[in-house]
Amino acid sequence: MRLVSRLAIMLVIVASLSGCADNRRWGPCALAGGLLGGAIGALGAGYGVEQYEPDPTNAETFGGAAAGGVAGALIGTLLGHYICDPEEDSGYSRGR
Repeated sequence: MRLVSRLAIMLVIVASLSGCADNRRWGPCALAGGLLGGAIGALGAGYGVEQYEPDPTNAETFGGAAAGGVAGALIGTLLGHYICDPEEDSGYSRGR
């Protein structure tokens, strides 16, 4: 339960930092970032549970991998979007 509340807090922080006035078009970079981030998050969290739990069950390993995958996918999608998705032309000129 602690992990879920931490993920919820992290999601709220990331969503609030992402802002509403974005002039980028959602594209393949967001998709690739989400897929890559989800895979890395799931593998990292699953491995972490296996290494740091004294005697992990399959349910604990799966839960850790699922939570890591969701968090990694969210962060990867936002990073992919902001790093390399193309900007759209807003149709107006700034400064005039």
